[in-house]
Amino acid sequence: VNDFEEAQTDAFTLKFEQDVSDNTMFINTARYAKTKQEMLLTSPFNYSTTANTVTRSMHAKWQENEIFTNQSNFTTEIQTGMLLHKISTGIELTKENQLTKNYTAQTAQASNLYNPTSISWDDLSLSGQKSDGETTTVGAYLFDSINIGEKVIFTGGGRFDKYDTTNDVVSSTLVPSTIEDKGHLNSYKAGLVYKPVDNGSVYISRATTQLPPGGANFTLSATTTNANNPDMEPQKSTTDEIGTKWDLLNNRLSLTTAIYKTVVENETMTEADGTTSQNGEKEVKGIEFGIVGDITDKWSMSAGLAKMDTEYTNSTSTNEGLSLRFSPEHTATLWSTYKFTPAINAGAGARYVGSQNAKGSITSTVPDIDSYIVYDAMASYKFNKNLTYQLNVYNLTDEEYVSNVNNSGRRYTPGASRSGLLSLAYKF
Repeated sequence: VNDFEEAQTDAFTLKFEQDVSDNTMFINTARYAKTKQEMLLTSPFNYSTTANTVTRSMHAKWQENEIFTNQSNFTTEIQTGMLLHKISTGIELTKENQLTKNYTAQTAQASNLYNPTSISWDDLSLSGQKSDGETTTVGAYLFDSINIGEKVIFTGGGRFDKYDTTNDVVSSTLVPSTIEDKGHLNSYKAGLVYKPVDNGSVYISRATTQLPPGGANFTLSATTTNANNPDMEPQKSTTDEIGTKWDLLNNRLSLTTAIYKTVVENETMTEADGTTSQNGEKEVKGIEFGIVGDITDKWSMSAGLAKMDTEYTNSTSTNEGLSLRFSPEHTATLWSTYKFTPAINAGAGARYVGSQNAKGSITSTVPDIDSYIVYDAMASYKFNKNLTYQLNVYNLTDEEYVSNVNNSGRRYTPGASRSGLLSLAYKF
């Protein structure tokens, strides 16, 4: 099999900071990045139990992504009576492009599962089909954090975006076409923090976001029932959150807890009469616990535990009430380090991901993704004030696990096996 994957990323960032006054700062950040990926993957599917054969098909990818973004931001503090305003405002310009080219399709080949024959995809020429999507976005935002005395902080603000998406497509008949969508998006965030004591606080917040047609993959569709059709409304998300934070051990250790609920609206769905609407809705609810900081002068740790429930609350009959795919109900992390001497530091930890529903509404026998736990460790030695050696070992027990599964459930990506990284850091 002549499978391969090649990826290259080039990125440049230029940041300018200027103190306008004692309490006002201007920051301009410009960033350009370009990523190119070429891939050839042989995918097995359609296993025949009678003939013990499996069909192998070619999946190839050629994609190039470019992004340029420039953000100009002002931050300042203004005292108005008993209110202290911490204001952040700015303008952001972003231009993103995704070019995807298709390879010439090749006929799938069947092979005996117990006596497989070699396979080679000889024709890797481009077919001429392509999708060239580009989105230009101009955004402006204003957020204000208002200290009301010493115990209450109110935060609020919004963002306005104007976007223009163009998708040039060359179809299988090599006929070019262009689809365009333009519009605007509004989002906001509001929150309230109350500090009953100096080392503790509770908060409540609400935030909204919007995703326009083609916003996820720069691809627009002329099909009227497709979610990426320009006539579709943007997808809307609303997140409500309540949480608390407490600092212990003379503010060396922080405990956090948060309960949240996210509702996604305006998803396309098929109604009972066969028509397509944007009445689709899904919901994610969860609770998170966290701890981070120093237990002693030498011993530090961070840990997190999360429980998440997901559900299609309004969808087609096959999805209604089901949990969202690839969403583990339980996850947890633990990491701890100990400084044996001023020069020697060591740490260890674990990562746990619970089982995941991979079936969704798929009727074929797609297995769920089993839970797994992975252990990592590190050790560092500070040779002098400038030079530090560090060794990281990942997946100490060489656990075999599934990292993710593709949408059809026929291919999976195995988790990284045991590996090590020796690094050298020099400060000057």
